[in-house]
Amino acid sequence: MMIPLKAELRLAYKPVVTYAIILVCIIIYAFQANNNKEIQQSVHAYCSGVNKYKTNYNELDFIKNDSRVCVNWITFYYSLADKDHIPDIFLNDYKYRSSYFTEYYPFGYKDALALLNNHLAKFTQYAPMNLDAALVYDPSTLNPFTMVTSVLAHGSFLHLFFNLVFFLAFAPALEALVANSWRFLGVVVLMIAGTNIIYTLSMLGADYPTPTLGLSGIVFGMIGFAASFMPKARIRTFYYVVILPTPVWLLSVYYIGW
Repeated sequence: MMIPLKAELRLAYKPVVTYAIILVCIIIYAFQANNNKEIQQSVHAYCSGVNKYKTNYNELDFIKNDSRVCVNWITFYYSLADKDHIPDIFLNDYKYRSSYFTEYYPFGYKDALALLNNHLAKFTQYAPMNLDAALVYDPSTLNPFTMVTSVLAHGSFLHLFFNLVFFLAFAPALEALVANSWRFLGVVVLMIAGTNIIYTLSMLGADYPTPTLGLSGIVFGMIGFAASFMPKARIRTFYYVVILPTPVWLLSVYYIGW
């Protein structure tokens, strides 16, 4: 395990942009965590309701027949940024679930999909807005607004924590090197645009262009930036039980190469 902690440099320039980005990431994640909690409460309430009275049993209505399936599926499909992909994604779920029943419905996919969409429509009527789905970047859209919001949002606490640790290890020294907050902000914006456009190109032809979330692209951009402009600078790096100064070029070879 190698975790970079801090550049061994004395900074005469305050990295205002770096600290502002970190603060915004933390604030947005706090809203995300609260929103996810509210959605989970709503999902459990909905699933408890539809599973309480099992009238008119329909083997294809997996959500109504199994409370655990209900919670997992409603949570997953409601979280999708682009609901147009539901039919393709659900096809695999349908094949998996239907194979466990005594009477297999090879032609029941459309009916099962209609039942799922009906549940999602009912749930959406009173469920809180899905903040994650609003913030992610869908590579099929080339939306500049969600390019920015997706970078500042994260999928979990550990995702946020490790991204910010890595960002703090490199970004302050680089902002001091640039020595201009607006110019450094411009560098960050270019990285946001560049990483998302490259990701969009990599998703061309994919059946389901997976949306992105997190600061990881910018972190790797910062590592590459540091390797280009201060390769011999040393970063205090945690190695399992000790902290050792490590050249930036070596860290970049390890992380970007890996």
